[in-house]
Amino acid sequence: MLCGGFAKKDGDTDWGTYVIAGGLIAADLIFGGPTGEGIAPAMAILGAKQASKQIAIGISKKGLKHLSKHLKDFKKFDSKFSLDDQVELGKKIASNPSNLVNVRNGSQGFESVVKIGESSVRVRAVVNASGNLRSVYPVGP
Repeated sequence: MLCGGFAKKDGDTDWGTYVIAGGLIAADLIFGGPTGEGIAPAMAILGAKQASKQIAIGISKKGLKHLSKHLKDFKKFDSKFSLDDQVELGKKIASNPSNLVNVRNGSQGFESVVKIGESSVRVRAVVNASGNLRSVYPVGP
């Protein structure tokens, strides 16, 4: 699956959440119309799912400048890869707690293998103590 210039890794889908929410709404409608007994929990499930995706990871001008230094490394894999793609990728990687690989001096390092162009690439995203994306770069050769 392609997502904003890069592919989602296996197991990174939310179809189950939508099936459960849809089932709750359908049951509500089948058993007496929209009483809210199925719709309210469905909305709560979907709202929690969306909130978990929107972890506030910012980026400063200094961070953008640092990210742009690594943009050429991503362009080796995909010549159309942009700074916006790099920021989006970094935020996606850093917003998943299971990608956390280290914490040093208040900064957190996150890693994930993503598809860029035709290549699977291990990418590291670093978030500083202020919660701003500090760096996003390919790891290894």
